[in-house]
Amino acid sequence: MRHFGVRHRFCTQTLGVDKGYKNQSFYRKHFDTEETRVNQLFAQAKACKVQVEKCTVSVQDIQVHLAQGHVAIVLVNSGVLHCDLCSSPVKYC
Repeated sequence: MRHFGVRHRFCTQTLGVDKGYKNQSFYRKHFDTEETRVNQLFAQAKACKVQVEKCTVSVQDIQVHLAQGHVAIVLVNSGVLHCDLCSSPVKYC
């Protein structure tokens, strides 16, 4: 984003890898490799003057941001998403 001159705000709950995911089956096989890769990317971001904030953004914050005509790129754990049409977890919809 910075490379293309796009003003943005990068918010994350953890600066680097959250070790709490290490024993979850989805991450277990490649966790150590991914931990190194992700931590290197966070280090590179700082070196490239990409501002990364450790913070949580509420749904209301995102709604206000979108209502002002801005774009939001939001990465979430699919396990917390639910379909409004069928009330099922998204992966089963």
